[in-house]
Amino acid sequence: MAKTRSKLLNGDNLLYRLFQKLLASEDHKVRSSIAGEMIQGMTIWLPLDLYQKCPVILPWVVRNPKCRPYKLQGKQYPDRWGAPDELGFQMDDNTLIKGIPKSLPIAGPEDSPLVGKKMGNDFVASHIWREIDGLEVLASRHPELNSFTPNLVWLPSQISKLSDREGQIIQDLLKLASWKIYRGVKVNPLHSDAVEEIWKYLEKDIENISEKYKFDAKTAHYFLPKDDKFVLRRIETARKALEFISSCEMGSPTPPNSITSRYAEGLPKISQVTLSKLKKQVSKFVA
Repeated sequence: MAKTRSKLLNGDNLLYRLFQKLLASEDHKVRSSIAGEMIQGMTIWLPLDLYQKCPVILPWVVRNPKCRPYKLQGKQYPDRWGAPDELGFQMDDNTLIKGIPKSLPIAGPEDSPLVGKKMGNDFVASHIWREIDGLEVLASRHPELNSFTPNLVWLPSQISKLSDREGQIIQDLLKLASWKIYRGVKVNPLHSDAVEEIWKYLEKDIENISEKYKFDAKTAHYFLPKDDKFVLRRIETARKALEFISSCEMGSPTPPNSITSRYAEGLPKISQVTLSKLKKQVSKFVA
């Protein structure tokens, strides 16, 4: 008789199952307390200053999981990461987002073990909102929501998995936390109308969530730049991307060094009508 080969056990999966079990408690106080500790003590948020001055960090980029090589029905599809899609947006698999704050130290409550350290392995850049009423695509597939600062949070990988469970306690708490951290912060007046339109999509269910859960924004953890260069670099990168889009529209493409080679090669091939629409969309978030 052939021996049955034992499957390998991943220790992280055990943690995930434990978290799932604890969060499935019928006792609302127990469930809220556990989830609250996770979100209050293990989430890391982008700086308020970045939200004020660059609320949509990469307005020309959209997430597309099929931009990496994949096989479907026997057909192999090539790597298209960094290339433009049919609307001219640069396709990404979250690579461009996840590394944005990696060099920054973490700030937070004095007694927190996270404070003063930099993010290491097993943290995931997570999108908080996924399915949204009025949108036919997931939030990360929408160019305004994909890199909207309040829609991004860095989480330990096992908690990030829990955040993908639509309408469950971790996702709801993240929505509430983001709303409490960012909603009352004034953004650059040049972006305020567009940002208000985004919040109209996101805050529809906040009132119901806030009646069930709590989050203290005063004890949240943030990535902390040492000076204003971090934010200024993000603004400049967005400005250069917009200038490149404009140059393609005028028929004289001048790609900056910050643009991927696939985008530099592919965007000039997009129709002028499409490029005009792309420029109008991206310019809403470039100062």
